[in-house]
Amino acid sequence: MVILWVSLNRRFGAGQYDVSVPIVMNDFIKWLESDGNILFSNVDICLIDKSVGYGLFTKENVRLNEVLIKIPEKYIITADFVSNIKEYADILNRFVFDSSELLALFFAFERVYFDYFCEQLGSLNDGTAYFVQWTLEMPNGFKHFLNCRKELMNEKRNESDFWWKSYIGILPRNFSTPLFIYYLKENGNAKIKEIASQLPIETKEKLLGQLDELIIFEEKLFLTFFSFLKLLLNSFEGDTFQIAKTLSQDSIVFWREVCCWAWHIVNTRSIFTENLSLHSVDKQKSCDKNQKICSKKKNKTDEENFGGSLALVPLVDMLNHSPDASCVPFFDNKMGFFKVIAEHHSIVAGQQLFFCYGAHNNDQLWIEYGFRLLENPFNRVNISIDLFVALAERCGQKVESARREIFKKARLPCTIYATDEIPSFALRKNASILLMKKSKLSNWSQYLFSDDENGEEEEILTSPEIKLIVAILRKLENALIARRNECLMEEICASWDDQIQILKRMLIKY
Repeated sequence: MVILWVSLNRRFGAGQYDVSVPIVMNDFIKWLESDGNILFSNVDICLIDKSVGYGLFTKENVRLNEVLIKIPEKYIITADFVSNIKEYADILNRFVFDSSELLALFFAFERVYFDYFCEQLGSLNDGTAYFVQWTLEMPNGFKHFLNCRKELMNEKRNESDFWWKSYIGILPRNFSTPLFIYYLKENGNAKIKEIASQLPIETKEKLLGQLDELIIFEEKLFLTFFSFLKLLLNSFEGDTFQIAKTLSQDSIVFWREVCCWAWHIVNTRSIFTENLSLHSVDKQKSCDKNQKICSKKKNKTDEENFGGSLALVPLVDMLNHSPDASCVPFFDNKMGFFKVIAEHHSIVAGQQLFFCYGAHNNDQLWIEYGFRLLENPFNRVNISIDLFVALAERCGQKVESARREIFKKARLPCTIYATDEIPSFALRKNASILLMKKSKLSNWSQYLFSDDENGEEEEILTSPEIKLIVAILRKLENALIARRNECLMEEICASWDDQIQILKRMLIKY
């Protein structure tokens, strides 16, 4: 067999797997077929397109409650699973990671190990094998990891023990989330914050929260590399720290790309389940003083339940999202399998399998996964009580302190959902508080809920409460349109468009 050496491509996103996706997918399928306990005989893995990636499709008709996929527990990747691998247990003796961070560290190190320190196969079926030559500096922490793995390989391991190699080989190399697109660019953090400032407040907080998580993980990754070297931090407000006289710019760029990719793998492909067995791991006390830096950003408990509910399940994580889900994944604790069943209805042969990631609106889907749906029943307009009151005052409604106190006590939401045809019961009751006579305010709850509104819909639509709500929503619609017109990016405009569309649908009746 011919062995070639190929220079390392320093752009992490452009590697040898990009030109041989069918080969690595075939390797993955062969691995699935090699274990007789893995069930997926009625499932096809198909490439939808390059922007969407792969999906799972039925080969034959599927009955209601039929099991489509079974994955043994030993192939479920959790933080508990990682913490029991000797190389990572050694890292955990010195550093503190929460569950998602430990999973991201696993994918970062394993990706680099398999890409650059293991034999690769050429894209042609000519039997050619090669190694990618490592030309960058070797960080102390990663060198220690490689030495630990080499020692264990010499003792009792071989390549076949690392079953996750074929799984990592088929994972996507790029993502379309705003974080992935901008994080690694020049002044990326500032750009992300600029984007966030133009978004609805809930979406803004979500994006900035993810930015903070990624920054913390990146700092921890570099801390594992240089646990005994001095680090210089630019700031704790979001700028990535620079390492003084330890790594070249090429190395810093490479490892930042690794970090961003691994964080996205965990964030976009993990599944939450409550039935996986827990393994309690005492938080190790790091002898590295630099570790205290990260604790300033994220409070830690004394003990972490690794593997509690966050899991990456090969094959199952290729199910795409739809609000109208055709199947449900779950962990069967009694049988020790992760299963996918057709729970809601039977499925015709050739249809794509979907499950619902959660009641995510389009902004959540965009921030978390990088896509939006044309029609999303989970889209909503979140109206805080303070905003509701402010809009009412703009409509000429006087809101005394007594009414403001009632709003706090009643705690009725003002949210409008994409599926709402008329203002919700809670929203109408909030309007009733605004219109309630002063003489009734002392016993507001008695008057607010005594009338069950059993009238016809036409009567409700013409009620004083509805008229006030319509005036409030028109004010809100105009404000959202103004914000939308200030947007400079299509993705940001889409966030406002979704909310404007919901209001227009509701107001069209009036």
